[in-house]
Amino acid sequence: MTVLPQGNYNTNALTVPDLYIQIVAPQNAFINGIPTNIMGAVGTASWGPVNSPLGVSTVNDYIQSFGPILTNKYDMGTHVAMACLQGANNIKCVRVTDGTDTAASVAVLDTAGSPATGLTLNALYTGEVGNTIKATVSAGTSSTVATPSYKLTLAIPNGSPEIFDNISGSGATIWENMTNAVNLGQGAIRPPSQLCTASLATYISSVSVTAAGSYATLPTLGTTGNGSGAVLVPTMKAVSATVAAAGTGYVPADTITVTGGTHTVNSIFEVATTKLVSVAVDSGGSNYQVGDTIVLAGGTATTAAILTVETVSGTAVATVSISNAGAYTANAASFTQAATSGVGTGATFDTTVWGVNTVTVDTAGAYTALPSSPVAQGSTSGAGTGCTLTVLWGLLSVAVSAGGSGYDSTSALSVTGGGGSGGATGTLSLSSPLAPALSTYTLSGGTNGNNNVVDNTLIGQDVVPRKGMYALRNSGASVIDLCDVTDSTTYTTQIAYGLSEGAEMIMTGAAGQSISAAITAKQTVGADSYAGKIMIGDWCYFNDPYNNVLRLVSPQGPIAGIISVLSPEQSDLNKPLYGITATQTTYANQTYSPSDLQLIATGGLDVIYNPSPGGQYFAARFGRNCSSNAAVNGDNYTRLTNYIAYSLNAVMGQFVGQLQTASLQLQAKTTLQAFLGNLQRLGMIGTSDGSPAYQVVLDSSNNPQSRVALGYMQADVKVIYLSVVQYFVINIQGGQSVTIQKLATVPVLS
Repeated sequence: MTVLPQGNYNTNALTVPDLYIQIVAPQNAFINGIPTNIMGAVGTASWGPVNSPLGVSTVNDYIQSFGPILTNKYDMGTHVAMACLQGANNIKCVRVTDGTDTAASVAVLDTAGSPATGLTLNALYTGEVGNTIKATVSAGTSSTVATPSYKLTLAIPNGSPEIFDNISGSGATIWENMTNAVNLGQGAIRPPSQLCTASLATYISSVSVTAAGSYATLPTLGTTGNGSGAVLVPTMKAVSATVAAAGTGYVPADTITVTGGTHTVNSIFEVATTKLVSVAVDSGGSNYQVGDTIVLAGGTATTAAILTVETVSGTAVATVSISNAGAYTANAASFTQAATSGVGTGATFDTTVWGVNTVTVDTAGAYTALPSSPVAQGSTSGAGTGCTLTVLWGLLSVAVSAGGSGYDSTSALSVTGGGGSGGATGTLSLSSPLAPALSTYTLSGGTNGNNNVVDNTLIGQDVVPRKGMYALRNSGASVIDLCDVTDSTTYTTQIAYGLSEGAEMIMTGAAGQSISAAITAKQTVGADSYAGKIMIGDWCYFNDPYNNVLRLVSPQGPIAGIISVLSPEQSDLNKPLYGITATQTTYANQTYSPSDLQLIATGGLDVIYNPSPGGQYFAARFGRNCSSNAAVNGDNYTRLTNYIAYSLNAVMGQFVGQLQTASLQLQAKTTLQAFLGNLQRLGMIGTSDGSPAYQVVLDSSNNPQSRVALGYMQADVKVIYLSVVQYFVINIQGGQSVTIQKLATVPVLS
């Protein structure tokens, strides 16, 4: 018996008699709409991840994740607080910095008289909040004199302490275990710290060389395993040398002191053997022919020199060449013939020049910078000149210029580069701090990196790693607030992002901006799209309970908050905004005249104002985006259009890759109709007379075979949105002469 999903095997090509069961998936697919209450906020903070979206639901959530509400420009917490006052409860926050932010840290010390650092605690995030973290080392709950253990407590104001208990070990092990407890947690009882990371402070105190190796140039020293920051400086010694140029005038046992490089001790080589560099014919002898070879006798040789007859005078040798220079431990002033390849006899020779054949290392030397190769002679104990050597160097010793930190039993010396056959090895000796001191420490050195943040910092970059606004990609945020960004040249960049992500960008002018300046700024940059909403720079007064001050805040926060909590078909027009005590206009006891409001409306702008059409409260006065097209300039159009489009995008892709049949077309059409039907039943779309509010065409009428053959399947969908009442006109006819037709019965209101 075979059970498989339908379509996983060819039922028209079965050959084995058996039972075949196909699991048929339900034919009706349904669309559940995407969330529309996700707000995105980009700004500065004093804690939390940088350029990485993190969701918060309340102001307390925000404070736990990003630190306190601050009063500086671009403060993200201020906007979150204003949005939460409107009911926002799903805010994706992206913290930005100017790149100068630093994480707080502190050294945890041992019990030595001059305490050494056992480990360093580093705040998990950059920012000044890290400076409030306290670390306490105390005796472990199960500690005894015989088996001591320790408890590390990490605490931050208004947060729950993190307790890592019963950390045991001795010597370096206790510090390794404490570091691992912070970074990895203690199993199910204690997850890794959400406040700090720990790094071992154990440093390299010395390095002992166990094998010198052989290198042509200076190698690079480093380490493998845990730890970083050590600077290791090699000192090299000569281990062998070959002769690059033999020179002249040398005798065995001469010493050659080389020159060059940076050293404390020079390398000295002893001439082990010499070789014949040139020779003169003393007596030509007789019966020689050109090409005869003559093995020389004389001196003390491990290999005798051999000459080749180049020319003869009669049968006497006239000139010769050296075909084998030989290897001599004692030079000779003259030579006789020891043997020949011919029949000649009687030739003798005078030695004119001896050069170096081989050397041995007499004094290895000590170099931190090697001389250039081949190495030249600096001086000699004899009279020879001109010898140069190709030296191979070995590792003599290693100086620890900086010990680094974090090294442990996994750490090892690495030697790379330098050519030659390599092979140097060494052993690291690590610092060995004593047991932890029982003490409390406060982290310090954390900075926010907010001072040099500008508007474009919040815009960020759309390449990996994404920063600023672009870090919100694929986060689902459908309303986005770049906190306190007022530069109008960013409007179209924000709009482009909103169009690409299905989000409405809430933008504003600078505090105190006039209506005419706002209109000019919008028109100058060409900001005209349903994906953006521009508030004029009439900022709001907020009685800030977190800093106990009445201060101006951007209108972006409350507007983004109210829009995010409204159902997408709703308009923010005339919806009460909370937490606003005044705007700059109302604080100055000024009002907007009808002509002012008309300018704002025709300019494609919006403003927070009191009174609103519904009464004496602050609200968005128009509920419009910045599009000049009256058919799409309602905030409800932006929201509902994005909701429908992205809800379909999330589900309808399941039909791609299937075979296009009339049945599949009907299935896709039914899926669309079911979704839109639900919207109408919920009152999210519709008409004033209750007639059908949607139409879906997906059949052969708009999918001709010529298109189907190319792989296209097209659905044409029309949706009627409910109209937002913007202009309520009441016609009143009053006067003594007015007549009213009396009804026979009183209507009953239902």
